[in-house]
Amino acid sequence: MEAAIDEALAIGRQANIPVEISHFKIGGKQNWGRSRVTLAMIEKARREGLEVTIDQYPYTASSTSLKTMLPDWALSGGHDSVVYRLTTPDIRKRYPPK
Repeated sequence: MEAAIDEALAIGRQANIPVEISHFKIGGKQNWGRSRVTLAMIEKARREGLEVTIDQYPYTASSTSLKTMLPDWALSGGHDSVVYRLTTPDIRKRYPPK
């Protein structure tokens, strides 16, 4: 996570452009408290003159679901259709993993 922030800040410095880091967050209990480090990185860059903005979505849970990992053929027709396709062996055989 710090490496990604470092990379974004380095690109902004080298290109002499403002930096926006979207969905600036620390996820998972194992990372609690790490925002002290990541926010300090942003504050330091700002003190050095780099224009940096960050944003965060206004809810406590992620909105991405496991469905983002499913292939397109499995997703059409709503939840019941997805469940049916994924639990029917004959259908699954037609679409082996790539």
